[in-house]
Amino acid sequence: MVDFGLASLDLFLQKYNTISYIGISLNSETKETSTIRMKSFQLNKSLLEDLSTTINDEYQKSLKEEKDEFEKKHIKLEYELETKNKKIETGDFHTVLKHWNPDNFKEIKMYFRGSKKSITIRCGNFWNLNVSISGIDSIWVSGITKNFEDILEKYKTKNEFFHKSKAALIYLGIPILIAFGILMLVTPLIDEQIQNFEKAVETDESDEPLSYLSAVIIIFAVMLNSGWGWASLFQWLFPKIEIENSIKPKVRKSILAGIVTLVISIIAGGIFSVIQNLSI
Repeated sequence: MVDFGLASLDLFLQKYNTISYIGISLNSETKETSTIRMKSFQLNKSLLEDLSTTINDEYQKSLKEEKDEFEKKHIKLEYELETKNKKIETGDFHTVLKHWNPDNFKEIKMYFRGSKKSITIRCGNFWNLNVSISGIDSIWVSGITKNFEDILEKYKTKNEFFHKSKAALIYLGIPILIAFGILMLVTPLIDEQIQNFEKAVETDESDEPLSYLSAVIIIFAVMLNSGWGWASLFQWLFPKIEIENSIKPKVRKSILAGIVTLVISIIAGGIFSVIQNLSI
């Protein structure tokens, strides 16, 4: 009777995730826990199907392997799909696919729960994909973890780079290059204005360096402040989570080509302007 009561309480606590952080069940069996977190990936129907297939396979195996009828009744497979206007809870993944709509997706959860092993998958529109695996058999935990890692590797992207501090080299590098190009373009105009000013007020050339320096400071200040805009643009183009049918991957190449063309055109124009001014 005591063992029966402890087993029931153990299953109850597992259902509400109260012991998933402890790692030890009440029947004194130590549980091995493994967690996978993916921060940058493609979220589409294919990924959901692969995850569901793996978790469903483990669910079916547990049903076949479990000899205790009481324990078998408490082995559960559940799916939760939350959209912008509704929440669906079901044990049938085909129902999830039926209501899958990338445009209004918010979060999806997949649960496989048993007394000896469990798998929890959670993925939202604005946060990581987390896979938590727990079981009393450390070999099983390691094997399933490797299976999920292999699956997730197929959908992993490098977009996280554009959300790190290292990407500042790009966000500052682009405006600096543009600033140099603009500076080379306007240098002849600045020289001409300085010469006209000198003739008008009959001064010497002592103000020329100061005027030129002011122009340089203004140009670079404006361009460096635009770095925030470049960061926002690139982080929009390269989101951590690329949801299926998103317009961002479709327009990415065109926008990047436009940026490259803009930078090259300004720099080339500046070089040509400097060469032309020197030849006069």
